[in-house]
Amino acid sequence: MRGFIVKSSTWGDEVCRVGMEGEYSIGINFNVSRLGETYWGLGGFKMPEKHHWTWKGGSLRVGDVVEVEFADFKEATPPVAVELDTCSSVNNDKMDPEMVQVLLEEYESLKRLLEQAGIMGKDI
Repeated sequence: MRGFIVKSSTWGDEVCRVGMEGEYSIGINFNVSRLGETYWGLGGFKMPEKHHWTWKGGSLRVGDVVEVEFADFKEATPPVAVELDTCSSVNNDKMDPEMVQVLLEEYESLKRLLEQAGIMGKDI
């Protein structure tokens, strides 16, 4: 399979092979927020299952090194998380009750984070 072989100074000697079989997309994101927070992550989207796969990542500090090689390999590192995509499953006519529950739990979790950060009041 084709994918990325990733090494990071934050992992020690560990190597992560990011890839999957079948219909998919994978990517590496590096972010610096307007508040100066820096983070990165390895992920992908698997079709037709509509699952988000997450491998490794984390915070970055000045001096950290991330090496990426595009390669063919036989076996990928297992992802640390596989989650159902909640966005692509929304249907205007009818929503699966399980999906409604997933979306509600996601909303409640994000709302708690915003309340704890003082960004959103509890009355909303």
